[in-house]
Amino acid sequence: KFSGEVEPTTTHTKLFFEFPVGEKSSMMVAGRYFYDIPGYFLFGNRSYFYDFNVSYTNRINERNRLTLKVFNAYDNMKVAPERMFNYIDNSFNIDIYEDLQFDMGNKWSNRVATAYLKSVISPNVYLHTQLYGSFHSADNLSTFDFTYKPDSTDATVALRYSSQFTSRISDLSAKTSLSVKTDSINTFKLGVEFNSYYFANRAALNWIDKGKSVREPSMLAAFVEDKVKINRFVIRPGVRLSNYSLNGDWQVEPRVNMVLSWPYDWKFKAAWGVYYQSIISMNTQEFEVSQFLDYYYPLSNTAPSKSVHYIVGFDKPISKVSSLSVEAYYMEMPITYMFNLNQSEQEAFSFSDKLERGSGLSYGIEVMFRGDFHKLSGWASYGWGRSTRSYSHIMDGKPFLFDFDRTHTIKTMVSYRIAPRLTYNFSLVALTGLPKTVEPAMQVYNYYNPVTGSTAFYPFGVSDVKNNARLPWTIDIDMGILKRIRSGFAVELQEFLKAEESYYTVSIGNILFLRRNVIWYFPVGTKKYIPVGINYMPTVSAGYVIKF
Repeated sequence: KFSGEVEPTTTHTKLFFEFPVGEKSSMMVAGRYFYDIPGYFLFGNRSYFYDFNVSYTNRINERNRLTLKVFNAYDNMKVAPERMFNYIDNSFNIDIYEDLQFDMGNKWSNRVATAYLKSVISPNVYLHTQLYGSFHSADNLSTFDFTYKPDSTDATVALRYSSQFTSRISDLSAKTSLSVKTDSINTFKLGVEFNSYYFANRAALNWIDKGKSVREPSMLAAFVEDKVKINRFVIRPGVRLSNYSLNGDWQVEPRVNMVLSWPYDWKFKAAWGVYYQSIISMNTQEFEVSQFLDYYYPLSNTAPSKSVHYIVGFDKPISKVSSLSVEAYYMEMPITYMFNLNQSEQEAFSFSDKLERGSGLSYGIEVMFRGDFHKLSGWASYGWGRSTRSYSHIMDGKPFLFDFDRTHTIKTMVSYRIAPRLTYNFSLVALTGLPKTVEPAMQVYNYYNPVTGSTAFYPFGVSDVKNNARLPWTIDIDMGILKRIRSGFAVELQEFLKAEESYYTVSIGNILFLRRNVIWYFPVGTKKYIPVGINYMPTVSAGYVIKF
């Protein structure tokens, strides 16, 4: 049976179709395109994003099913708020932003293709085989150029900063797993996987090339797991073995998780595991105005990063329409890495020499409540956590707050069915601000332009304490309306297309736009900082949804 949904709005267009292809096959096509029409006219914003997903499933026979999937995504984000800064200057009769140029541009693409075969060898034996290819590229450029006079003299100060990070990644993979149910208690799962990678990373800070690295590692991994089920108790002990080509050593990762169902619908969960990572994330938050992507880097001839995870929690239905879940976690990181991109070229010519080894610790608790009470339904969650890192070259090895530490996280999503055909939606996200380093002193970098014969400089912050301050809370509130249509042109269009139902949608995002969500501070002098945010205007979207 053909089914689908089309949703054109003023901010995005979505479509989804699912339909049979012959007697034994089916196909799914989905796509999204996001755009900013008001931002284009008001601020010259040319950002857009699109992705699409195509899936084909063929039931070859009663025992074999083949699935083919293709995914493609592209994001072109360019923020150049000079026009918005001009609005601010003209509105308040000031000239603070007259000589300010601030650009953030990020382009990335991701292409994925996979073939998945599920085979039933016998009623108790299943074989899963998958071929997979992923190709990703990214280019993130941020620039800041601000000229001002700090006092009544003729002296002019120019603040200039730039960062550019480019990345190319490909992953070709083949894996297979065999599931065997030996008796009423045990189910064994065995698997093997091979990955061939390609990584190319380049970094440039303040228009100075910090080097390029190209590496092509591979990884061979195997795992075994035994699922043991005894009445209300389920435990899954297992182990993963992996061999990384740029290291050569076999890594052993034991893991276990369990679920115990108690009377009165109590469910207790626990997990423990050791994890090794030979491909690490490059944290560039200190160097980019806003880090939109994680950049990944393969280690070579060094120990992989290591983490040990402990998780406990429980689920409990409070009533027929509500439930409560609590989960606590504790994670030790005896080996972790960071990049020190501020080293000079003489100190570190290659990327590998910029690695700094350290340790870390993360722990916290998360609580979630779900409910459905008459016309009101939704969920609310609260999380508390703490994450620290320690490196010998920072504060003599003393622990400091991790760059992405958020002490408090509050999220909620609520739907109110005011009538059978009308629903209001409300969402809230409140996050503790990220830690930042406020530098009490400046180190000045001077440079000479031989073309113009002029000299200029830019300051570089210096601090003996890392992450000694926090950004303000980030708070986002969105609201929306979904109304089913019963008459008018929309219903006539619905009947013409032979659709089942149609809706009007209106959503308002960034309602608290007058409250700035600060993502960065730029120092001006020794005691003043210019706050930089991105939520300067609310977003309004209106559209039409038609379902087949």
